[in-house]
Parts: sequence; C-alpha cells; structure tokens
Amino acid sequence: MDASTAEVIDLVARVARGAPGGSPSTRHVDAKLLSLPQGLTVREFEVLGLVAAGLSNAEIAERLYVSINTVKTYVRAAYRKIGVDRRAQAVVWCAHHGVAAN
Repeated sequence: MDASTAEVIDLVARVARGAPGGSPSTRHVDAKLLSLPQGLTVREFEVLGLVAAGLSNAEIAERLYVSINTVKTYVRAAYRKIGVDRRAQAVVWCAHHGVAAN
C-alpha cells in the first residue's frame, strides 16, 4: 500500500463513520484492503489513535458510540498485538509507527 499515514487514518475515520470509502456493512472488506500494522483491525487502529490523542476509555467510548467495556476489549487486543502492557507504551508505539493522534 502506497498511502501515507494521514490517508490511512482518513480512510479509517471515514469507514468508521460509514462515509464514502466504506459503510458499516462493507467495513470488513475495507479492513482487508488496508495494510494495518501488526494485524490490527480497523477499529483497534482507530482506538490506538484515540489513545495516542490522550483520550480516556470513557471518552473513546463516547466518541465511538460503544460501551466502555467494548473499548477495553479493543485496547487489550491492540496492546497484545503491538506487544505493550501500558497506555504510555502504546502512545510511544503509535509515535514510532506513524499512528497519528486523531
């Protein structure tokens, strides 16, 4: 994939909103077209971007219209895939891998 980090983040955001570039019913197809690092899903990638932006789990849940427990599940899965244990480590990982804060 030759897209820049900003282009990938923009596509992920559009897919999450169901805007042009993806809809909730085609989200799985769009995720397969993206080459996300460490085998992250689109949603895990999006959550990591929000973690990098300094949002709390509660703020992420509110922004994504999901429960806080759902956010915790995404965060745990993403941490496992990128090999970190703490939020600060995830933020550093995001900075090193071009995952921009949303």
